[in-house]
Amino acid sequence: MENIQWNKIGNDVSDEQWFDEINKILEKIDFVTPTDEAVHNSDHERGYFHDHLVTLKELTSRILSSTEAINRPQWSLAIKKIIDLTPSGKDLLLDSGFPEEDLEYIDEDEVLHESGIMDGVCDFHQYTADFCYQSFMNPEVSKRTDFTETLLYVINQDLEGIGSGLSNDDLIKLLKMEHVKNHKDFELIKKRLESCSYLIFLEM
Repeated sequence: MENIQWNKIGNDVSDEQWFDEINKILEKIDFVTPTDEAVHNSDHERGYFHDHLVTLKELTSRILSSTEAINRPQWSLAIKKIIDLTPSGKDLLLDSGFPEEDLEYIDEDEVLHESGIMDGVCDFHQYTADFCYQSFMNPEVSKRTDFTETLLYVINQDLEGIGSGLSNDDLIKLLKMEHVKNHKDFELIKKRLESCSYLIFLEM
């Protein structure tokens, strides 16, 4: 896990300092290229990005899911930065040595699956939507004026990005929560998911 100074993102610091420290933590997280140390230390239990995942898990459970953090103006910006840590298919293809000049001529999804890159995305947890959805599970978040905009940003990035569907359990759990179901924009959120299988689970 990254060396986090929890007192610098605690309840007593200013909003500006809080967000600055969150940025410093997130800037160290890279889900594309593992460090040599991470590769050396990895095994079946510890994937290449183990330390980054532990950092995000702790950051989500201890800070971003808290009422105090949710009430900070920059909370939504922090959530967006976390979903944006999920790499693109292009990032992963280039990192694997695929020639950039050939990218426009291929079926990206097909190559990602046939090359085994998507197996790595799943095995090494190279996606971050689940951490974002977990941060929305505190009912306090529904009081934010940017609740809908921020949640739809995460959903869109999740559905359109690498690892789509791997955070389904967290999204479905979130969509069934009272503070989401009773939100004035719930129908708008459901409409975004009309073409997906999530609505089947919501009706059960």
